[in-house]
Amino acid sequence: MLERLRRLDVPDRMKPIHARLIRATEQQIEFYGAFVDAKLRDPAVDLGRMLGNPALKTVNMELRTAWSDVKRLYPNLDEETACAIESHFCGFDVI
Repeated sequence: MLERLRRLDVPDRMKPIHARLIRATEQQIEFYGAFVDAKLRDPAVDLGRMLGNPALKTVNMELRTAWSDVKRLYPNLDEETACAIESHFCGFDVI
């Protein structure tokens, strides 16, 4: 998925948002790697114990900022489209 995302031809005005989504994806992968490592060391580790992970925080920040950027670039989005985009961003965030 990450490679396909990187290969997308993105309009110039969307490039900053696209870059944030790539960064969020990279950090999501890093987070899951850290989660697996932690789980291998201690089977009792759950996602709740991983909330302080820097990669997870970066994912959240990048997705929130990307959503803010979308709203700024497209202030007149109809409610249905805005909800769909926001829902996809929220669904992409782990926690």
